[in-house]
Amino acid sequence: MYAYTPDAEFMPSELRITDPQVYRRDKSMGLPCEEQMIIPGVFHTILEPGEHFLSFLFAVAQTRQELMTSLGPLAKAERKDFAKLRFEELRRRKILNDRAYSMATKERDEDMEWLILDADTFIVDRASTKMKSIIAGYHEYADIGLDAMISLPGLTMSIGRFQDARAILTNYARHSRYGLVPNEFPDRGIQPEYSSVDASLWFIMAVHKYIQATNDVEFLRGIIWDTMESIITAYRIGTKYNIHEDHDGLIISGIEGVGVSWMNECIENWCPTPRIGKCVEVNALWFNVLMAMGEMSQLIGRDPYEFQAVASWIKEAFEQTFWAPDLGYLYDVVTDDVNDESIRPNQIFALSLPFTLLDPLKANSVLKTVSKELLTPFGLRTLSPSDSRYARAYTGGPRSRAAAAHQGTVHPWLIGPYISAWLTVNGRNSENKAKAEKKFFRPVLNAVRRGCLGTVSGMFDGSKPHRDRGTVSRARSVAELLRVYFDEL
Repeated sequence: MYAYTPDAEFMPSELRITDPQVYRRDKSMGLPCEEQMIIPGVFHTILEPGEHFLSFLFAVAQTRQELMTSLGPLAKAERKDFAKLRFEELRRRKILNDRAYSMATKERDEDMEWLILDADTFIVDRASTKMKSIIAGYHEYADIGLDAMISLPGLTMSIGRFQDARAILTNYARHSRYGLVPNEFPDRGIQPEYSSVDASLWFIMAVHKYIQATNDVEFLRGIIWDTMESIITAYRIGTKYNIHEDHDGLIISGIEGVGVSWMNECIENWCPTPRIGKCVEVNALWFNVLMAMGEMSQLIGRDPYEFQAVASWIKEAFEQTFWAPDLGYLYDVVTDDVNDESIRPNQIFALSLPFTLLDPLKANSVLKTVSKELLTPFGLRTLSPSDSRYARAYTGGPRSRAAAAHQGTVHPWLIGPYISAWLTVNGRNSENKAKAEKKFFRPVLNAVRRGCLGTVSGMFDGSKPHRDRGTVSRARSVAELLRVYFDEL
C-alpha cells in the first residue's frame, strides 16, 4: 500500500503492531474476526487557524513496482495537482449524473444521484480477461455472472452507459462454454465456473434490451449471435448441471449439492433451498428468451419461426404446469413427483418480464399473493412468514445464515421485478407510476440513508425491524432501483 500527501511530513517510527482488534459482527457470524494493525509512523502537519484541507493519496497493488508504475507522476504530486484531480473527479461525477438524467424527464433527486455514482463502483476492469465486468457486491464478492447479467441493464443502459454494456456483454460472450456464460471468473490459472441456469438467460435478455435501446444491429452479428444460439441449443439438448429441455419444452435444472438457480446458497454440499426440477422463474425467462430471439432474428434477416413456435408451445405448457388453481398462484418448482407450493417471489417474473405468460385474472391473483405474503418496505421476502421454514432474521454462524438466506430474508433487488409486475397488472399510466413510486419504490430507496450511506445492502431481515444484512453494497440492489426509476416510473 502507498500513502502520500503533499500537505504533511511522514515521520517514521519504530514499527509497532497493535493488539488484536475484534470485529464483533464478524465474530457473531462465525467469520474471521481478529486483525492486528501495523503502524510504521505518522503524518505530521501544522494547520493554521481555519485551515482544514488536507489531500491524501492511497493506492494498493501487489508489488511496489506495479504500484509506482500505475501511479506515475501522482506518486509525488504537489498540492496543485491534487486540486486538479479533485476538480476532474467532481466533473466526472457530474457527467455521470447529467448523462443519466438526459435519458429521462425527471427532476434531480439526491438519493438517486448517489445511486448513479454508486453504480460506477461496480463497473470494473478485470485483469485476467482485460475486459470490463461487474462486481457483485462489496466487500465479499468478485464478479458473478448471474449478478452481472441481472445488474447490467440498471447499472449501464438505464443511465446511458451503453459502451460499458456492450463491453461487458462481449466479455461474457467471449468466455462462454457449454452453452453457458461464466458464473465465476478466476483471477488466474483455471477455467471459469459455469454453475448458473439463470445467468445465460439473463444474458440474452440483456442483449435484447441493449438492441432495443441502441438499435445497434451490427452488435448482434458474430460472437453475440453465436453465443445466444449456442445457449438455446444447449438448453434444448442438455448441458452441465442437468440443464435440459423436457418433453413439454420446459427447462429442468439442478443437481444435489449445487445451487444453480439464483437461490443458490449452499454450504458443504448442503443446499437449504435446492430447487431441483422445473423452476418457475427459469421457465418464465426461457419463454422470454425465445420471444426475444424471435424479435432479434428478424433484425439480422433470419427466420424467427422456430423461436416463435417453441415459445408458443412453452407458453401453453407453462400455465398447465405452474398454475395452481386451488391456490391462486404459481408453484415454485415442479417435478414428476411434487408441486412445490412454497410462496416465493420467483413467480413474479411471469409478470415482470417483457413477454408475460398469464392472462389478466391469473396475473392479478399472483400479484395479490406476492403482495400479501412477501412485500416489505425493503423489497420482497424469499418465503412467506406462514411457512414453517420461515427465518425471521439472517443471523448466526455460516450454516444458520445459509439456511436463512432464501427462507424469508428480504432481497431488495426484487422490488424492481415487483414494480414492473405491478405496472403490468394495473397499467402504466402516470397515476399508477406515481402511486408505485410512492408506495413501493421510495421506502426501499430510503435504504441509501441507513447502513452504508449512499448504497443498498444485499439483504434485510424478513421480520421487523428489517435490519440490513449481507454485503453492505450489492450491485443488483442498486441496479434494480436505477432500472425501475429511469425505465418504469
